[in-house]
Amino acid sequence: MTIYFSKIGLELKKAQIRISENKIKALQKEAADAAGVSYDWHDNFGYEDAQRRVDQETNTLMVLKRELKEAKEINIEEQQQEVLIGTTVIFSLGTEEKEFTIGAYEETSPKMGLISYTSPLAVPLIKMRVGEQKIIDVGGKKVTAEIKKILPPSYRYTELIKRFYNKRG
Repeated sequence: MTIYFSKIGLELKKAQIRISENKIKALQKEAADAAGVSYDWHDNFGYEDAQRRVDQETNTLMVLKRELKEAKEINIEEQQQEVLIGTTVIFSLGTEEKEFTIGAYEETSPKMGLISYTSPLAVPLIKMRVGEQKIIDVGGKKVTAEIKKILPPSYRYTELIKRFYNKRG
């Protein structure tokens, strides 16, 4: 399965991998130090705890590397013909009007009005055009979504993503 990342999102994923690899090395050293020169790991809480954390971090690293293996960097296209990553979409959802900017993988902050293209709300909207309607499932209810307006990435995505990643630090 291909996972779509923005350039900055992909750079962050690579940084997370480097951080995780360094953390594993430090935890492995901690486990070795806890075992001591006699390699006494039996009934040794310090060793067992460090080894448990090594295992957890190793699992995290495996997930990060799998995501990177499936990653594809996308160029955010300056267009407003259809709902794609980077566009801001104004749409009706039943009787309510909503506005969200569609982000790449893991670019999600509903408080900022940003939802990832993988979110349950964004998935059915992708590739829709102005005026199109679709019945979608929202919280177990079937609701009609209608695209009212699509705004290009320059409208909001670029600045929103800068704030999003600065917040994540």
